[in-house]
Amino acid sequence: MRFHERVYDVAVLLGDPSAPQLWGWPAWQQAARALDPLVAAARGPGAVRSAQYDGKEDVRFGRIGWNAAGHEKWTHGSPRTADASDRWRFLDVELWAPSWTAVERERRPPDVFLHVTSGAHSGRKGPLAFEPIVVLAAAVDVGAGAQAEAAVAALRELCAARLVARSRRPWGLPFGTSGEGYTNGIQDLASTGLFRPGDRHGRPVDVATLAGEWSAG
Repeated sequence: MRFHERVYDVAVLLGDPSAPQLWGWPAWQQAARALDPLVAAARGPGAVRSAQYDGKEDVRFGRIGWNAAGHEKWTHGSPRTADASDRWRFLDVELWAPSWTAVERERRPPDVFLHVTSGAHSGRKGPLAFEPIVVLAAAVDVGAGAQAEAAVAALRELCAARLVARSRRPWGLPFGTSGEGYTNGIQDLASTGLFRPGDRHGRPVDVATLAGEWSAG
């Protein structure tokens, strides 16, 4: 099986902008607890990376493990970041299980992938219809459907999701003639390829706003 052909159950959640920020320390503690059983089902330890900006430069976090110390390192208002995070602008956070370095070394996509991205600093004028975008993907062959469902349920509540949509799809869609290339990868969905063209914040928040085949739920 080629890298991009592995099949995943994918859930997309579009949150309510008025809900507590998922990257805030209180909410993330709950999210992490809900995700722990799913991450534990992966073939190797999870790792996190987050893009944030402090108004002058990118915030550098170093290596972030999937553990209590790692969660404190990048979230806003944690015991470790309380004095600094008020200046940070959150862009996104990714969880890879196993880590992206293991994925590259093994040439096999992750068992579990999570991407949370914010549109608050996108430069859009006017209110956001949803915030944040959450993409959670679990490889079907891991057999962790119950753990994935529990994680989706917790994330739905934490971000007061205005939409939950689901799809079963490969990691990426084939591209090129070699058979190895792919496009529209799950890791890129939140930033490109997820929405139909047009103003996503100026139309109803339902499955019709998404590109491709999705079912509500």
